[in-house]
Amino acid sequence: MAVWIIADDFTGANDSIVRFAAAGARSLTLFDPLFPKERLDSCQAVAFSVNSRGVPREEAYRLTRAALQQLGPAAGDLLYKKIDSALRGNIGPELDAMLDGLGRGWTALVAPALPENGRITAGGYQLLNGVPVHETEMAADPVTPVRESHLPTLLAAASRHRVGYLPLAMIDGGPERAAAALNEQIAAGCRIVAADATRAEHLDMLARLCLASAAILPCGTAGLAGALARRLFPGPAPATPFEADLVGPVAALIGSKSRNARLQMERALADLPWLAEIEAERIALAAIGKRPPEAERIAAAAGQALASGKKGVLVRLDADPALDPGAVDASALAAGLGAVARKLAETGRFKAFYLSGGDIAAAAVAALDGWGLAVRAELAPGVCLGSLRGGPFAGLPLVTKAGSFGDAGTLARALRIFQ
Repeated sequence: MAVWIIADDFTGANDSIVRFAAAGARSLTLFDPLFPKERLDSCQAVAFSVNSRGVPREEAYRLTRAALQQLGPAAGDLLYKKIDSALRGNIGPELDAMLDGLGRGWTALVAPALPENGRITAGGYQLLNGVPVHETEMAADPVTPVRESHLPTLLAAASRHRVGYLPLAMIDGGPERAAAALNEQIAAGCRIVAADATRAEHLDMLARLCLASAAILPCGTAGLAGALARRLFPGPAPATPFEADLVGPVAALIGSKSRNARLQMERALADLPWLAEIEAERIALAAIGKRPPEAERIAAAAGQALASGKKGVLVRLDADPALDPGAVDASALAAGLGAVARKLAETGRFKAFYLSGGDIAAAAVAALDGWGLAVRAELAPGVCLGSLRGGPFAGLPLVTKAGSFGDAGTLARALRIFQ
């Protein structure tokens, strides 16, 4: 059996596939779904991002349906639909694409909880640290603002299929009661069933339900992915590898606008005296004509920092309070930071890159011309370490993280590993 993960963004693909790597599976994030399968080195788990979170719903459907067809999972393989734990993106259209591609008789079991990161589903509502997601900063997300926290309501409004609900009481009732409740929903014509989960044990139960039927499509976050990985690869977990090739100068590129990302940068700069801060001019990075000289300027500043004895650089976007962040196109800005990553890699001075924010990470790996990321370890919940496959920078260690994940010390702890 192989595991195939289709995600809506790059960091989400990584934080789910790394759970399979942690369980001992040979795991890879693939950048091109048409890449020849025979060259995947007998990978047991493969993830692919369609980068659909911020596109129109019709395009999200098309991209997801195409990825399913191109990846072509075989009979008996496990297919997993990765979604955002804050309910951002085109969840309904993407589930429609998956179910339409799989055919009649399939049902999606949707469990976006990630308890270890404070994201749970209770009473059908998705909560971030106890607050409904539409009342958090996710409501002001510049690309996909969240307006609805009640998962069944959100899915029913966005999908063409009937939506059911599996409450916590049914999941806590044991495997027989949970399976009976799910089967009742399916018998009633529900092709999408939203499930509560507030603890890892609940996700373990849902994973058991998914694996009990060949016609259940699991859909969720790294939480449900981890529960599935533990059941499919139950052997002893391998030791986390921190080889000598990881030690050396590190470059962190932060593009996320989340409060967590800001706190993490502030803590890292305060705690790590060997880390140099470099501000990138977002207007210059977003403009194609101004992008190359701005990337050159940042690379030169990074070189000066290392020459002065620093062991790492943190590239952050400028924080001009007079500038409306929404005035700069997000995709153009991501491409600009991708160009910075390429320029820094070309210097040959950096041992590893830390990429925060899904769009930023995707743009960076595209600029580095690889075809995949061999996933190595999870440094912290949602923080994935891998090595670039293919291209002129093959073997380069990359760390990816969703911008909103982690606590204030996440960035500092991750960067310390490279020293």
